[in-house]
Amino acid sequence: MRNWSLTANRRPRKVFGAVTGFLYDHKRLLHETDELGQVTHTYTSSTTDEFGDLIGENGEFAHQYDAMANTEALLDEAGVVHARYKYTAFGEISAVSIDGGAWSANDWPDLPPALSTEMLAGGKKQYYLDQEISLYLLGGGTNGRYYDPGTASFISEDPIRQAGGDPNLFTYVQDDPVNKLDPSGHKEDEEKEREARRKPRDQQASPLHQVKDWLGRGVDRLLGRDDKKAAELIPRRSSPGV
Repeated sequence: MRNWSLTANRRPRKVFGAVTGFLYDHKRLLHETDELGQVTHTYTSSTTDEFGDLIGENGEFAHQYDAMANTEALLDEAGVVHARYKYTAFGEISAVSIDGGAWSANDWPDLPPALSTEMLAGGKKQYYLDQEISLYLLGGGTNGRYYDPGTASFISEDPIRQAGGDPNLFTYVQDDPVNKLDPSGHKEDEEKEREARRKPRDQQASPLHQVKDWLGRGVDRLLGRDDKKAAELIPRRSSPGV
């Protein structure tokens, strides 16, 4: 018998007055809850991997994945495809097709709620898209990091610093999204991930503070302040291809 260990690894988020809580089985997200703690959304994953392989949501739609672990399609119980997605190399949604219709880059904001999902790019490993800020949270709780597919980088430094093997502390999977994933948000090496957890919590920025710091840097750049530092923080790279 499976012994579930439900924990609130991520603080509740509040968007337009609506509160969403998160319940995990270790590192696998199981449920979202409302402000009263009632389950509103359920995720079904395999149990053979640390971060799970997401199978489906709410018993209604199953996920089908491409070679890069992105959610390629949502299927119902009969295997009928209701939505398809295309992505750029670093995870931006480039086009959507609804119920077999033509591909359109304009459909994404208008998706019916039942056909939208937070598990898109990297969805197989539960990369969680906070749609209101267009950032993915990789890893749960205060140890997670936000990833911006638009800039192909994290918005905060890797807490394990250069121990991750990359001098750029904001780089995502060493600029190799075709061959690598980072569900923990802290590179791929498990020992280095454990080292990150041993780091005092007051030295690790929570996801909320990551977003505040990211927004603050954006304001500084707009006002022309600290341009040199901003340039160092943002990796120089060409736009990712589709």
